[in-house]
Amino acid sequence: MPVEKFAYRFVDDLVLGVIRHRYLVLFLTVIAACAMSSGLRHATLDHSYKSYLADDHRYRLMIDHMEDNYVKDDNIFLIVRPRSGTVYQPEVLGVMREITEAAWGLSHVQRVDSLNNYQYTYAEGDELIVDDLVPADLELSRKNIERIARIASREPQLRNLHVSEDGGAAAINIIFHYDDRDVIANIELENEFRTMLDGFVERYPNMEFRHVGVVTGHAETAFLALHDVLTLFTLASVLVILG
Repeated sequence: MPVEKFAYRFVDDLVLGVIRHRYLVLFLTVIAACAMSSGLRHATLDHSYKSYLADDHRYRLMIDHMEDNYVKDDNIFLIVRPRSGTVYQPEVLGVMREITEAAWGLSHVQRVDSLNNYQYTYAEGDELIVDDLVPADLELSRKNIERIARIASREPQLRNLHVSEDGGAAAINIIFHYDDRDVIANIELENEFRTMLDGFVERYPNMEFRHVGVVTGHAETAFLALHDVLTLFTLASVLVILG
């Protein structure tokens, strides 16, 4: 029997068999689909930057070693920049003070570092005084602001970290302690921060606010992954049905 004739007969018999036992075939198809998709319950979304590195990658091992033996910093780094002038203005320093205080009210916050609460040490007679560089009760007069700018320009822990060398921008570093493997907690924390920041953006249109950091990076990865699931998966399902 020629191969072509055998193939045609096999296809005809297969089609007739499917039609004749269509309910059984449908039942078995559903069972097979459920069995093959049962592993989906183990599917998870890894939004960490570590997911791009293998468990035995040397950089991954270095990061894990540092976090296990020293500290694990999940942060949001907020940059504040006036649209004109420098940060050494009463309004800008006042906003920095407000944000520094408001950031302490965020969930899981462990530490807030800024130009305002930098612990500056100075001498008064025989005593050493340690206080915030910009205390909450400090009058933001021209003389005091000039003193703040002078100190910030020569402090290595502030210059080009919490304030740019030219004074055009300042930063607030907010450190959190939480389980960063929890996608929902990460998204909620980022949304909570953005809600807080939106209030300042609305009240101070003459300033620019930008933020980056580990918390933001994790949240953005999760946002993009969820967006892909909602769009690409839906589109693929429609194409399969139409096809």
